[in-house]
Amino acid sequence: MYRTQCVLAFLALHVGLIHGFSWDIVVCEINDLKFYYNGLITHTEYLPFTKRTTVTSIDYDPVHNRLIFAHQYAPEDHTIYSLDLVTFKTQTLFTWSSFNFLRVVYDPVTEMFFWLDAHRIYSWSIKNTTSANYATEENRLTMSNRVVNDIAVDSCGGFIYWITNDEIARIRFDGSEREVLLEEKIKERKSLAIDPQTQKMYWIDIIDYELFINVADMNGKNKKILCSVTHDLWANSLVVSKDSIYWKSDEKQAILQFPKNATLKPWTPWKSVRNPEPTQYASIHNINYYDSFQVVAAHYTIKERTQGLTGCEELKNLISDEPSSVSSQNCTDEKCVNFSVQKNCNNVTDEGQVLCSCEAGYSGDMCDVRTCDGYCLNNGICSLNKENNPVCECTADYRGKRCNVTITTVHGDNTTAKELQDLNSKVSQAVGVELKRFMKFFSNKVDEYVGNM
Repeated sequence: MYRTQCVLAFLALHVGLIHGFSWDIVVCEINDLKFYYNGLITHTEYLPFTKRTTVTSIDYDPVHNRLIFAHQYAPEDHTIYSLDLVTFKTQTLFTWSSFNFLRVVYDPVTEMFFWLDAHRIYSWSIKNTTSANYATEENRLTMSNRVVNDIAVDSCGGFIYWITNDEIARIRFDGSEREVLLEEKIKERKSLAIDPQTQKMYWIDIIDYELFINVADMNGKNKKILCSVTHDLWANSLVVSKDSIYWKSDEKQAILQFPKNATLKPWTPWKSVRNPEPTQYASIHNINYYDSFQVVAAHYTIKERTQGLTGCEELKNLISDEPSSVSSQNCTDEKCVNFSVQKNCNNVTDEGQVLCSCEAGYSGDMCDVRTCDGYCLNNGICSLNKENNPVCECTADYRGKRCNVTITTVHGDNTTAKELQDLNSKVSQAVGVELKRFMKFFSNKVDEYVGNM
């Protein structure tokens, strides 16, 4: 079964030919970014941070093919980074000091960042400077008299949306036209997502120990319930993609999936008519239980976001700036060079196959397979030796070429799993001998007792 999953993951890695590997969503597990395609992990990226930190938010920038994420070094020390998904290099964008920093989102049209700080929303434009910047109070966009739970960007309309337990509201990027779209007090409302393609907004409501995934028009009208899940009160990280919406379920330790264009039946509180149930997209681990961080992002291109959309020319104009897929052209063509993760191309065959030369530590047709990926087991650290072969540095509990041999401590001595198995076998044999002796003694006593009756 494990071997089959590995083969499927390898095949999924080569299905989409956009900058090296395909992915539907990315999930941050502590400081590891795991990229999923069709529910299987296609790539794992280890963030280059030495201090114990927390990623509190992730967003995807399709124009520059990068992830935007907020990183917390201390309760009042936050830095916004970008991670290039071709070179996998990080860049510091700006810093912000706040105890209540929660969320950051990016608008590709205006190249503006918006982030959430309790009941304040701030903005910052990357056009301000090309170097790292320290954001100040002057960047404040709006203030609410209620605690804001999440924010989302409407690139077509030029609005920033936010949700509280009492309302859903929006305001233009310049701070004008503030408007309350939906006024309804509930126990908890969180994880807002905007979909330009359907011109809908999605969010999570928690009511009476039940989670509801809701959808409504951009003006708050025509609210509907997509689906509901009982006893999943800590779900969050709702994101939307081309065909589906995803969210993180702490209760199920999984990513759940639901079609965003599902045909809905009229919902009643008695549940006499049930809509389709969400499906489990992938199991997840190493995510802090009960956290409220937005640690999931979806791969959603500009072309997909604007498919069949009327208007929104500003967003459509960005399609030409997106990374292009592979075409059978010669190596001097930019699209062909971008076929390889390392942008190396030697030749293109008559059949259109691109031939790449890979740097040390990489292999595969697109130089997208890292030698160290999945090589060291049980949290072993992988590195390359002088011959560019993988070697493992194992934790205290494991040893072996791939850290695949368990070390078990018995009376202060380090005993391998094989030695422990042999020891258990000897103990079992000894116990078996003593058990046979006891049964024989017991049988003789019974015969002696019966004979005296």
